[in-house]
Amino acid sequence: MKMRKDLARLLLFIATIYWGIWLGGYIFNAVMVVPSWSYNPPDSMINHFRVSHFLIYFFKYVNPWVFLASLFAWLVTIKLDTGARFWLGWATLIAWMMLPLKIWMIITIGGVVRATLDGNFAPDMINTISLWRNLNWLTIATATGILTLHLLAVLNFNSPRRMKERLP
Repeated sequence: MKMRKDLARLLLFIATIYWGIWLGGYIFNAVMVVPSWSYNPPDSMINHFRVSHFLIYFFKYVNPWVFLASLFAWLVTIKLDTGARFWLGWATLIAWMMLPLKIWMIITIGGVVRATLDGNFAPDMINTISLWRNLNWLTIATATGILTLHLLAVLNFNSPRRMKERLP
């Protein structure tokens, strides 16, 4: 059981660090990158996306795995007597509820960028970009909550699980 608890602790730390990286990357993207390509579409988009950027690797290699890191960490804690399970369970649930939105956002902005680079930018795409930017900030706020829950799980890892006593 000690080995399983050590594995759970390791996976929790990995998931927490991963969410920190994910959140930092998304904040950087929202503050520094998105304004550079979205200030005057389609011209700003064509100028920005004409050259391949490092951020594509972030979205490709960090984005999908952060959700699995939480799930793996939570699954290992299920039968352990740890206070982390409660916090990690909520973090994982919220993250997986956010996943369909993230997939939709990636597909949507990818379609807008592809259409723009192909010369098919439509005026209504400005509304799509605006919606995407607002939803991007919503996911950042949600990820801040998820990271906070992960940190609470780390802080409560060595605490015993709280259970209601059952009376006979």
